Amino acid sequence: MILNETAWFGRGAVGALTDEVKRRGYQKALIVTDKTLVQCGVVAKVTDKMDAAGLAWAIYDGVVPNPTITVVKEGLGVFQ
Repeated sequence: MILNETAWFGRGAVGALTDEVKRRGYQKALIVTDKTLVQCGVVAKVTDKMDAAGLAWAIYDGVVPNPTITVVKEGLGVFQ
């Protein structure tokens, strides 16, 4: 498992995503978010880019403020 070491944000950040994933040699991404961003279609902008680049992904949308170890383990379970 590789923990996040880079944060991308701001206009156009999604456009750099697939190049960065490929540059690092990753084969799958875990998109960690909350249900609201999924429902609003924000996450689809990311998954659409991943699909177009032929990259695998999984979504964990159970994020809550101050997550417990249980929440972290649930996210890991989705990824595996």
